[in-house]
Amino acid sequence: MKTILSILIGLLLSLQVAGQDTGDVFLGHWTNPETNTSMVVYKDVYDRYQVKQWSLEDGEMYNITDVVVTSKAMTFSRFNSETKTTINSKFYKQGDDDMEEYFTGPTAVPLIIDWIRETPSL
Repeated sequence: MKTILSILIGLLLSLQVAGQDTGDVFLGHWTNPETNTSMVVYKDVYDRYQVKQWSLEDGEMYNITDVVVTSKAMTFSRFNSETKTTINSKFYKQGDDDMEEYFTGPTAVPLIIDWIRETPSL
């Protein structure tokens, strides 16, 4: 009886962990039409989240550091070498293919901008 009970408890715990949301909802190619910026969120070979972000106007790559992704939010710092400013961003999913970015930087007021997931064309 103890063995069956142990198996059932183990099964319930594994189902609960498997059913939890992960930060994988942030994976993909995203575009921000307001700032004309694009980014790709992916996992490297060590299963760590990585972010590459660039300007669609001049192709400038931003230096992204301190990437943290949870099931509810993604945060990182972005350094713009041209303006010598650092912006701290926090992203929240809004729907299947959009998210909002709350960021603080040189201004005292946090700003909110929308990102749209790009669907690859076939």
